[in-house]
Amino acid sequence: MENYFRDYKNYGSSGTCANGTNAPARKDFVPKNAKYFTYTCTSTASPAAYTITATGASGAAIGHVYSIDSDNVQKTVKFKGQTVTGKNCWLIKGTEC
Repeated sequence: MENYFRDYKNYGSSGTCANGTNAPARKDFVPKNAKYFTYTCTSTASPAAYTITATGASGAAIGHVYSIDSDNVQKTVKFKGQTVTGKNCWLIKGTEC
């Protein structure tokens, strides 16, 4: 995403990451061989920002939702199926970062 911003001075058209006019459609924020999570990315034009969200899709990851944004703020949105607020980190086990 940062390479895209460097090249195009934005993170993509509003709502969709890395697909601005005259720019190649890039969805490479999704890791190769992603197995346990699905990934989505949303962007805003003003101010230029994005949020990537990873949602548990299989195995022990089901029930977990994590995000990271253009300010590098990591958040746990859901942990073990429960909504989480105020945790600017990715919980792995327990309730503290």
